[in-house]
Amino acid sequence: MNYTDTEIKNIISRYEKTKEYNKTYYHKKYRDDMEFRENRRERAKEYYVANPDKKKEYYEKTKERQNTLNNWRYAVSVGKEDRFKKKYSLLYDKYIKPKYDNLPS
Repeated sequence: MNYTDTEIKNIISRYEKTKEYNKTYYHKKYRDDMEFRENRRERAKEYYVANPDKKKEYYEKTKERQNTLNNWRYAVSVGKEDRFKKKYSLLYDKYIKPKYDNLPS
């Protein structure tokens, strides 16, 4: 679908208004409502107890990616990006390059 500039502006403004409305609605109605908060916490606990393996599976699936990103961030902070790229070229191409090299300068 092709949109005109005015249609794009209208869509963006509707999105921003809806987002702002939802934010103020939550803050006025639910933010300080302790009963609502307790109900959410209870549902979260029930879900966590009923599905103990889901978090473990998620962490096992993303362990390599997270370790690579953490090591990359450390290499950047120390100033050893070149060394990281040489040593872990496969991991760099798999995880870092798609995320960081496509950012606008």
